[in-house]
Amino acid sequence: MPTPSSISPAASSGASSSAFSGISHVIILHNPLSGRHSQRRLKKIITLLQRQQVKVTDYKVYDLADIRNATQRALSATPDLIIAAGGDGTINQIATQLCHHQIPLAVLPFGTANVLAHSLGLPTKASALANYLLTGHAKTAHMGKIDTSLFLCMASIGVDAEVVAHMTPDIKHRWGKVAYLHGALKALLRPRYQSYQFMIDGQKHSAYGLIITNVSHYGGPYCLAPEQSLLNPGLTAVLITAPGRRTLMRILYDLWAGHIQKNPDITYIHCQHIDITSPHAAPIQADGDHLTAIPAAISTEPGLILWLPAHLAENK
Repeated sequence: MPTPSSISPAASSGASSSAFSGISHVIILHNPLSGRHSQRRLKKIITLLQRQQVKVTDYKVYDLADIRNATQRALSATPDLIIAAGGDGTINQIATQLCHHQIPLAVLPFGTANVLAHSLGLPTKASALANYLLTGHAKTAHMGKIDTSLFLCMASIGVDAEVVAHMTPDIKHRWGKVAYLHGALKALLRPRYQSYQFMIDGQKHSAYGLIITNVSHYGGPYCLAPEQSLLNPGLTAVLITAPGRRTLMRILYDLWAGHIQKNPDITYIHCQHIDITSPHAAPIQADGDHLTAIPAAISTEPGLILWLPAHLAENK
């Protein structure tokens, strides 16, 4: 794994301006370990951008130290866009570094679940992604905040946080979605039916699992909270209010089938602030990576400039 000083940009220059939206220089921060075919798609996207006379600088980032170093170098270069290419964890770490800066963040979804991309309706084909980069528009978004740490899509405690806590980057790279499925099955076979206590906007609640989402989708293409958007203030707390393996299986089925909102063991609360006050030790995951443990305070943090496809920017 390279140290920050060993990150070397492979810059390719074109003419001074794009034929589309005035995009003339982009910097891509990409994780080569994200997705099995991401390198092929990335090369095609770079080629398509260069054909439109866009200068492309590409940094490889493998860990948080790389991301911090490359992001600072990218900000100093003042490109038109900084592009996060990777999974939700990589994108979250880059977004955290860019929050409160004025250069827009664009996203190339090369990960396992790609929750943000599904929530924003981003395309997957290289040609469509290149067009999105060339013709998009900037919008102000907000991130979630756990104590002093930021997250982009969602955080949770319960079964999925237990799964993520035992997941290494190598396992995720080697097995992709199969790794999450295997971990979820193990958790279902040996579940911990532990009740957690929360204060949500000053009101007491308890549940056997909690998902705090900043976006509409969960686990990939599955819509969990259709009204939730990181372009609007507030978060959605999704409470699992009953214990048991059968409850969890029913929730997973309803999520897959597209009618999770009708599940009687799910409660939705749109909120601004959550205090997780349970005395029991339990992990908290954010955007597919283990982040911290309870107790914790969760709120929102404005200040991220997000690059959206043109038609989405008009409708959001």
